[in-house]
Amino acid sequence: MLLGASCAFAFGLPAAAIHSETGAPAGACANLKRLGTDDLRVLEAHDVQAGAAPAFYGENDDLKMPDHCLMRGSFGERKGVGGRTFETRFELRMPARWNGRFVFEGGGNMDGVDWPAHGTLFGRLSPSALERGFAVVRTNGGHVSPGNNSTDGTWALDQQARIDYGFVALDRVAIAAKRIVAEYYGRPAERSYFVGCSNGGRQAMLVTQKFPSYFDGVVAGNAAFNLIRIAPRLTWTTAQLHKISRPGIGAFTKADLNLVAKEAVRQCDRLDGLADGLIQDMAACKIDPAVLQCKQGKVATCLSAVQVTTLKRIMAGPLDAQGKPYYAPLPYGSTPPYWAGEQAADPVAPSLFMDTMRYFATTPANPGLDARQVQFPGVFQSLVSTSEIVDAEGTMLNSFAPQSKLIIYHGTGDYALSAFELTRWYDRLGQDTGGHTQDWARLFLVPGMMHCGGGKATDEFDPLAAIQSWVEEGKAPDRIIATGKELPGISRPLCPWPKVARYRGGNPASAESFDCR
Repeated sequence: MLLGASCAFAFGLPAAAIHSETGAPAGACANLKRLGTDDLRVLEAHDVQAGAAPAFYGENDDLKMPDHCLMRGSFGERKGVGGRTFETRFELRMPARWNGRFVFEGGGNMDGVDWPAHGTLFGRLSPSALERGFAVVRTNGGHVSPGNNSTDGTWALDQQARIDYGFVALDRVAIAAKRIVAEYYGRPAERSYFVGCSNGGRQAMLVTQKFPSYFDGVVAGNAAFNLIRIAPRLTWTTAQLHKISRPGIGAFTKADLNLVAKEAVRQCDRLDGLADGLIQDMAACKIDPAVLQCKQGKVATCLSAVQVTTLKRIMAGPLDAQGKPYYAPLPYGSTPPYWAGEQAADPVAPSLFMDTMRYFATTPANPGLDARQVQFPGVFQSLVSTSEIVDAEGTMLNSFAPQSKLIIYHGTGDYALSAFELTRWYDRLGQDTGGHTQDWARLFLVPGMMHCGGGKATDEFDPLAAIQSWVEEGKAPDRIIATGKELPGISRPLCPWPKVARYRGGNPASAESFDCR
């Protein structure tokens, strides 16, 4: 893939840095310190011996590292709004036994974190991409948040920081990392990949739209691809909850929300041909929560009338000025709808989506915003400016499609990001990129999986292996076999949308007993 032309610096290592046939780097890691320029600072470059990786939020507890070269650097240090220092940092790890491939791993939340470059998709890939022989890079997204706090949004008061987070940091780091890899190993990567979940999923979708020649294969998981729609959608949820919230209890108890999941299973479990507690056919699961309403007073086995009304409003979401849904409805499923943990929260407590609304999504910023004060649909007009910078809603990918592959996956139990929003985007993708979408882009829904993992679901699978096989061997993923920690001994196929895993007989615990149709 092309390296791009927007990077304003060049590198040159000693002539001794030539390709070794074993794949091991021929130049010393310390030589990378010479790559510094007026714009690029090399913060450190040194060899790391094989061993356990330092603990870090979102990474595997038992993560191992091979022998590799670690380089950390930064671009464009500057003073911004309020005298705050901004810079685009990156971490690049290059294994001694290189497989000739490069992977850019996306970030999470609002970034601002010095993410470790192991290639685990927040603990979902084992072994990691680095252990498999990939050179791996990650970035902080163009800003540094205090205490490595990825939910901080105050940085977004700075215009350039918004742009860097939106896409510029990805561009600069991708180009630089590829060139460093080529210099270090004496040859460019044979294949380049991008993998990410959550905001990293947004970044993954964004690179297919803004930088279509950069990557051979892209994996986007639970993508916050239209982040500026998601923030008000979650604000709407919080506002509805606080209308009926009770001191010390909140609007719903966890037991109340478990009732909703149990009712969805009761009505929809058999739609795939097997009563196993998993709802494979999300689109066909249409329930009316009114059946849960108490006949008289509120008791543990039912919901009050105001709870049912609130539940319906939350699952449906806000309407725009024309009376149409601003964001897709949330699906009912086997995972209780915990709505990102906001069912009983303090309305002014710091949280990811409220910081997003206060500092980032709205123009101008509104640091004092309270979820109870947001006016729907009036607030939507203040979101347009940031959406144009950040969101990855593009559906004309006719430069990416002929040469690259895209795998998207999404948990149907993600009550922050609706799976229906993604299926609608995918359907538009086929219309706007000339059809034949399955030839180059496939969407896999993971029944019951929460945000990037978790829940009563088969949430353990290997999208990196799937995209690599598709790109390098031409083997399109007709199904991806998945297991789950909460479902020991059970496997299921993940099917490319719009197909659904349906039971055809045999061992109900085995993926081999299911067809994708």
